[in-house]
Amino acid sequence: MKKIFLGVLGFLVVCSLGLYVFLFTPFGNSYVASIIETKANEKGIAAFKLQKFILTFNNINLRATIDKDSTVTMSGSYDVFSKSVNINYLIDIKDLAKLKKFTNQELIGSLALAGVVKGDEKKAVVVGKSNIFDSSTTYDVTLENFEPKSIDIKMEDAKIEQILSVSNQPAFAKGITDIVVKINDTKIDSLDGDVQLNINKATLNNKVLNKNFELNLTKVVNINGQINSQLIPNKVISKVDVKSNLANIFLKQNILNLKNKSIDSDYLITVNKLSDLSDFIKTSSTKGFKINGDVKGDEKLLDIIGNSNIFQSKSNYKINLKNKKPNKIDVNIKDAQLNELLAFSNQPIFANGTLDINAKIKDANIGTLDGVVDTNLKDIKLNNKVVNKNFDLKLKKRVTLNLKANSILKGDNIISALDLKSSILNLKAKTLDVNLKTNYIKTPFDIKIENLNNLYDLTGTKLNGSANLSGDINGDEKELKIAGKSDIFSSKLKFDVLLKEFKPSSLNTNIKNAKIQKLLYTLNQPSYATGLINIDANIKNADVKKLDGKVNIKILKGKLNNKTVNKTYDLKLKKEISFKGDISTSLKPNTLISESKLTTSLANIVANKTIINLEDSSVKSDYEVDIGDLNNLYDLTNTKLKGKLKLVGTIDKAKDLVVTGKSNFLSGTFDFNLKNDDLEAFTQNIETKEALDMLYYPIVFDSKLNSYSTYNIKTQKGILTANLLNGKILPNKYTQTILQLTKLDMTREAYDKAILKSNINKKLIYSTLDMNSKNTEIDVPKSKIDLNKRTISALVQTRLDNVEFDTNISGSLDKPKVRIQTEKLIKSTIKTKAVEELQRKIFKDIDPDTVKNLLDKLF
Repeated sequence: MKKIFLGVLGFLVVCSLGLYVFLFTPFGNSYVASIIETKANEKGIAAFKLQKFILTFNNINLRATIDKDSTVTMSGSYDVFSKSVNINYLIDIKDLAKLKKFTNQELIGSLALAGVVKGDEKKAVVVGKSNIFDSSTTYDVTLENFEPKSIDIKMEDAKIEQILSVSNQPAFAKGITDIVVKINDTKIDSLDGDVQLNINKATLNNKVLNKNFELNLTKVVNINGQINSQLIPNKVISKVDVKSNLANIFLKQNILNLKNKSIDSDYLITVNKLSDLSDFIKTSSTKGFKINGDVKGDEKLLDIIGNSNIFQSKSNYKINLKNKKPNKIDVNIKDAQLNELLAFSNQPIFANGTLDINAKIKDANIGTLDGVVDTNLKDIKLNNKVVNKNFDLKLKKRVTLNLKANSILKGDNIISALDLKSSILNLKAKTLDVNLKTNYIKTPFDIKIENLNNLYDLTGTKLNGSANLSGDINGDEKELKIAGKSDIFSSKLKFDVLLKEFKPSSLNTNIKNAKIQKLLYTLNQPSYATGLINIDANIKNADVKKLDGKVNIKILKGKLNNKTVNKTYDLKLKKEISFKGDISTSLKPNTLISESKLTTSLANIVANKTIINLEDSSVKSDYEVDIGDLNNLYDLTNTKLKGKLKLVGTIDKAKDLVVTGKSNFLSGTFDFNLKNDDLEAFTQNIETKEALDMLYYPIVFDSKLNSYSTYNIKTQKGILTANLLNGKILPNKYTQTILQLTKLDMTREAYDKAILKSNINKKLIYSTLDMNSKNTEIDVPKSKIDLNKRTISALVQTRLDNVEFDTNISGSLDKPKVRIQTEKLIKSTIKTKAVEELQRKIFKDIDPDTVKNLLDKLF
């Protein structure tokens, strides 16, 4: 047993001696120094070198270099048994950036610490000076049981960018700060002291902020301020006064409870001009605002209450945060200026007016929403100039509106009752239900337009009357269905519209028994007609490029209102004119293809294929006009007509309007070509007997008629040239009178060619006529027909062999007065007989022309 004890004792002595040699002898010191250097190099301080390391049983003397300019020195005494120290230290690092591998972060500047550590395990002090953060700093820290008991630090002119660097933060700002810390007791339960922080000439680093937060800051932001904190048991009570050219923040008493990690603070935030925040928010407002109130609570439950004059309002609010998320919200905004809200949102100032919001939200989390929100837009007046510019409108009248919205928050949904009253229309939606998770919306709606003329500035068309629409809306931004009905045009209108991404996709519409007179009244047109219109539209795809569908229009029981038509178009309609029609339209990509049929008591009109190109707005169509009885046109032409007419042709409207037509008419042909306002017309082989019969004129002439005419519809001026071929005057009272007077029969003459030339000037027609046969000449040097008065004035010069006479035609076109100038006729007849007698009895061997010349001198 004794041997074992001696052996253990010997082992302990040897170990103690070995430890002593390892720690406290020059040999051991050099070995320990090499180990420290190796560990330092492994940590990334590659240039670390212990130039001097002396550790004795009660003294230490150390000098190390980090690089050629940075050193660490320590010297002093210690007592292992009493655990006391008295050591001077000096740390001088010229470039903190060289410690990046050791600290794992980018440090800037230099660091110098010089002072003394003195005391024992129960109580010690650390006193010194430093240039940390390029400041002038003194510190005095008291330790009890190796824990801070009191702290006294005075730091002057510390660089903020270096403080951020040590905090492993980008250099968001630069500037100078002073910090004074005087803590008499650091224990939370007995905390006692003061901390003062002064920020001087701080400036935000826009380049760094823009890079880290994807901002676009351009303004220089300067910050100055003071934070004075009083430390009392378990609490830090601070006064904060920070000013900048963006906003001012003032906290009169901010109490942080360190034990339960809660806050109890007032606050006042002042923004002089919202435009000062233009780098952070896009706004055009030049007004400022204040927010002040109190914050109470902790991370689990936090209450924020306050009031504000933001948007020139009188507002107050109470917000409860649960686990840092909005929980309960009470907001009351009174008389917020709408123009300021729009300016804040960087929107054009579309309108002026006021906004009230009263929200009481018990739970603000989607899924468990609970609360009510009442919104009231009052006395809103649109700014026409701004609205017109942004929406390409032409508003002139002042548009006013008021909107009330009472909303209930429930689960995922907001259910609102809307009531919009405006100078244009009134809208009600009793249960506008919006799901915030799915963005699905469903609501009934009721729209009343008391005076459609109020829409004039929007539509550019004057409208009359009123209209009511009601229906339902269901869907989301991908697909939205609108179904409803209306009483417009005194009809039963139903519609079903599908929107995809808010663009029309399909449409079904049915209009039953719309009154034509009501339609005309609504469109601000004279009451031209009465009747009914039915429309049935099934548009499967409303995209113009993919257009697909069918539209059928039926006109029933149509009747013209003669009184209105006569007044508007200067006509004299007397007979009732009825009409009905059908239009069937197929919708194809970029194209409308229609088949139309209009049946009237005057004529029937058919267009088998009308093609409208929606890309270039061009129109191509055939047409057929069938007039069964031309006499039905009497009220239009004021001329009795006989027979019938069928006209076929084409219509082509692109850059120019071109209309062609042709007809087999009066045993001949009739063709015309209209280009814009210019009309060309041709007739070929028209029978004049049939033409005269059609016009209810005496059938006094028989020939074939070829003609060419031009006419400008706009100026109502034109010319007509007609050739009457193989003409023959038919027996009539006029020819019988001539026969009795002259013993010459005009009906036996054949007129190979007759030329009629007319000049048309609106309702006046000026004409000349030149007719020649073997023995006859008939000239009309001038004539005038007035279609308005239906009168004629014409001089007809006639030569039958050697008999000459003039005829005056005047008066009504229907029953003109024909007067033969008998004086000239008798004189010409006597002269002719005298020549014949003299020639036969006396001057039979003399040339007849010589005899005639002789008689001319006598008569």
